[in-house]
Amino acid sequence: ICLGHFLSALSPSIRTWGIDYWSEIPLWGRSLLLLLVAAVVLPIRLRRTERIAGVFEKRVWPRPASWVAAGVVFVVFVALRSQGYSYGDGYSFRSYFVGGGLPSLSGNLVLMSGDLVAHWIFYRVAVMPFDGTVEIAYALISALAGVASLAAISQIARRIFPKDRGARWTVIAAGFSSGMAALWFGHVEAYSLVGAALLWSVAFLIKGRNSWAWGMWIVACGLHLLAVAFLPVLGTLVWLAR
Repeated sequence: ICLGHFLSALSPSIRTWGIDYWSEIPLWGRSLLLLLVAAVVLPIRLRRTERIAGVFEKRVWPRPASWVAAGVVFVVFVALRSQGYSYGDGYSFRSYFVGGGLPSLSGNLVLMSGDLVAHWIFYRVAVMPFDGTVEIAYALISALAGVASLAAISQIARRIFPKDRGARWTVIAAGFSSGMAALWFGHVEAYSLVGAALLWSVAFLIKGRNSWAWGMWIVACGLHLLAVAFLPVLGTLVWLAR
């Protein structure tokens, strides 16, 4: 992925929009960053994970405290949701559902057709009948996606640092430093669901649940074709876990 950023930055254009942002970094800085990533990532070897009879390691369902924590986090995401829609595609997505209709899935919208359909169904079924707005629909789904994303990050951290609670909480806290955190707080965009699905694909993969991992990746691709670019990540994890 970093190599893709590096190469696309050599000749930025409209065709590489969204992945060529390294072009704003001097060439020497880009080269140094790529070398740093290579030095950190390449020596890594993940131990072979054992097959687990169930989705979670010791429980079919999370403990009650986990459900309480998920509820609290969901409320925080909704209560502190974003109120600004002037950046990204916020205004565009709000206009698509005016009148309750589904936008024509053509052009760039084909890439995110699954996400748009999911939001449209939720809006029509669970929000519009109660005079709710498009923003509320996105906020609720984004908050749910945020809870699911943090749950996946928690599973990943638990697998990587089974005995180091401080390291696990550091990984979970680091999730809030990512750009995805803006989506969890209700920013109107098309990446909250696909982000959660991709995180769970990684979580399942490092837990040895390969079929679940690839299934979640397929779901992610159905939501947004951006997920296709995540294939090298999953492939690398499979190779490292040999």
